[in-house]
Amino acid sequence: IDLNTDGFHLNIVARTAGNVKSVVFGLDNNTDFHTENFRPFALAGDYFGDLRPWTPEPGALRVSATPYTKHYGKGDAGTNLEIEVTVVE
Repeated sequence: IDLNTDGFHLNIVARTAGNVKSVVFGLDNNTDFHTENFRPFALAGDYFGDLRPWTPEPGALRVSATPYTKHYGKGDAGTNLEIEVTVVE
């Protein structure tokens, strides 16, 4: 991600299928960075569907998203997806 090209107000959305009621996001070593209970499931959250802006620090990031069948990261966990991203200015 190039902040000068892509902008400084970003967010990452987990697109899910099936019976998903929440998604728990991890950021680097914080495996419980943010939990979303309603779509859109966004790393930095949203306000009634309007994505909140987030500006990551330059460097390497590891983002994970785990879907759950109940709100607040409860119920059965689905398959965790993890991506690595490099942020530059």
